[in-house]
Amino acid sequence: MKNGGYAALLGYLLNRDISNFDAEAIPETQERRFQQLQSAPAGDQIIITFAQDGCLPGAIADRPWIARPHRGLTLSTEGMGLLDEMKARGGQKLAHLSDHKLAEILKTWNFKPKSLGDSRGWEAPLLPDLRLAILAKYPAVKFDDQTEWSKA
Repeated sequence: MKNGGYAALLGYLLNRDISNFDAEAIPETQERRFQQLQSAPAGDQIIITFAQDGCLPGAIADRPWIARPHRGLTLSTEGMGLLDEMKARGGQKLAHLSDHKLAEILKTWNFKPKSLGDSRGWEAPLLPDLRLAILAKYPAVKFDDQTEWSKA
């Protein structure tokens, strides 16, 4: 480098054609997918956790794909409703969100409001469908082979 190498490198760099270079064309790698998953919004991370567990907090015993939003008379005193659990697991980003804002997160992932006669609840999409939607957005997520929602 001391015997003309610096000048040669400078000459090479000045003459290199970079007109087609795109700084935003980031290669798709396993590490990039992992970073995307790590920086996912708190709401998405909670939905991913539910899908990985294959279990909804506040789920109705005979219909584990439907969950009550809050602890109620039909839930044990230890159990929490779906929205309660989102607030509890979501850290500061979700802890103070209104039920309406949490509902928006659920709707984004194709959860549907469901009438439960005496109250309202949330019906989850089929577990394989939710997992496919998650993988489309976050390919680094790993799932087991469970195909149906289960009760905790």
